[in-house]
Amino acid sequence: MRISRAEPSSRPGEQGAPVDLRRITKTLRSRIWDGITEILDSHASELLVHPPLFLVTAVWGTGRDGELTPAQKEIFDRAQMLLKETDAVLNIHGLQGYQQFALTFLVRELLISKILFFVEMGKNRLRTEAHDSEAADALSFPAPWGNA
Repeated sequence: MRISRAEPSSRPGEQGAPVDLRRITKTLRSRIWDGITEILDSHASELLVHPPLFLVTAVWGTGRDGELTPAQKEIFDRAQMLLKETDAVLNIHGLQGYQQFALTFLVRELLISKILFFVEMGKNRLRTEAHDSEAADALSFPAPWGNA
């Protein structure tokens, strides 16, 4: 099934060529997922030990102290590349400044929320595994109780 709609023309009353929305959403989803996966694969250890602000600062490219760590710079560069890819897929070069900012804001916030979701999921998995390991150790090596 092909979902399409006419692209708005720059002149009132005219319609442009049909736009394949399914192709656009599939491309965007794939590129965003690839960017998130790349960031998680490359920086999982840093993301697991730092607070969420570490990622927020990295994706936005600015922090309170002004300087980014090397890991944050790499995350920022990947986020910037992803924003450029999003711009190219959506062909938003004709948007006004505030419209472009709104779109980049949404993409950055999407990156942050998805990455933080996976980081927190990883932290929970680590805590569960540690707890299960301690419980298994307690059952495997019971300590003697009392004097017999």
